Amino acid sequence: FFAEALDPISSHNQQLLLYLMGKMVVTTTPEGSTP
Repeated sequence: FFAEALDPISSHNQQLLLYLMGKMVVTTTPEGSTP
């Protein structure tokens, strides 16, 4: 599914998307916790 969805997107933009998604996961913290 992902390969088909990302096919029209350039390789560079795919890498950028993965990087940004990774950053979102890392910076998302549970409610009430302090980084």
